[in-house]
Amino acid sequence: MSGSKTSHQERTAHEPRGEGLHTVILSRIDQINDTIRILRLSIPDGAPEIKLTRLPLTPSGQFLPGQWLDTFCPGVPKAGGFTITSQPSLARRPSSSSSSSPAAPAATAAGYLELAVQRSPDNPAAAWLWREDQSAILGRELRIRVGGSFVYPPVRRRHHHHLHQGAADEEPVLLPHRRAVFVAGGVGVNPLVSMVAHIAEQQQQQRRRQGKASGGGRSPDSDDGGVVVEVHLLYSMKDPGPGRRDASKMLFVERLVGLFGRREVRGRMTLFLTGHDGEDADGGGDPKQSDKAVAGIGPDVPVLSRRIELSDIVAAMGGPGSTDSAVVYVCGLPTMTDSLVEELTSADGLGMEKDRVLYEKWW
Repeated sequence: MSGSKTSHQERTAHEPRGEGLHTVILSRIDQINDTIRILRLSIPDGAPEIKLTRLPLTPSGQFLPGQWLDTFCPGVPKAGGFTITSQPSLARRPSSSSSSSPAAPAATAAGYLELAVQRSPDNPAAAWLWREDQSAILGRELRIRVGGSFVYPPVRRRHHHHLHQGAADEEPVLLPHRRAVFVAGGVGVNPLVSMVAHIAEQQQQQRRRQGKASGGGRSPDSDDGGVVVEVHLLYSMKDPGPGRRDASKMLFVERLVGLFGRREVRGRMTLFLTGHDGEDADGGGDPKQSDKAVAGIGPDVPVLSRRIELSDIVAAMGGPGSTDSAVVYVCGLPTMTDSLVEELTSADGLGMEKDRVLYEKWW
């Protein structure tokens, strides 16, 4: 949520936020490539649980995958807005229960939050987190507050006031769905990687329960009939170019390929590489180009040399007859997001129920 002349707090003034600030410690920095750093914010021992108090979708108001942080850095007057890329469970559970989950980043003894921050010299908070001398910021305390309504699982729009007002007179209605289609453009993958990892955890837990008993309750990530949700991720990014197509250097590609490759989450991932000559991550790309190999990606993950199209989303949903049993999340640059959402929901397009198409724009 960086790079706009309007500040993060101004753009998100209407969004739900937690009450009060939490202290975290910047404990780890991993530089993925020339433009992205992965940051770990450790939660001090004894600190209160990080919650979005007025969010009644989970027990005790725990925050949900897809949400972001107001991030206050030392000496920077305004908060930066950065999406949480780790799943919520990692902020509250000890390493003894999380270290064995491939859905998680490397385990730590303390609960933590993970952010992916793009180099942005014009954003004061991002510039602070991108200081050349990492030793000058490692170990420093930051103040954070969780917020946002672009979350998984999906809730019917008429109940979105629950996210903002915390009404207690009526329970929010979750949308039943058999498929979840996640459409990411560039750094728009940030909220979606948290959602996919969260679903992977839920499916692992469900498999463990089913291993102990033939029956069992409904999973939060199942439809009304108890069917495990199938996840399809369509991820578009700028082609790094020949000699630089390496999954470990492409934002969250290695992690996501691992989740789908190890069958931690049921479904499929497709990577779309667009032109590397100055085009944005959501545009360009010659659909006639041959597919390109990416180091670290096997044949189970198609790599296509073009942009994401409506037909790709329809196929991921299971065909045009599946619009009432799927949800679609879109996150990317405004041009990409606006175009795809219009195609999905308009009467001239696919005509999907608007509740089933959720989106967030990255600036």
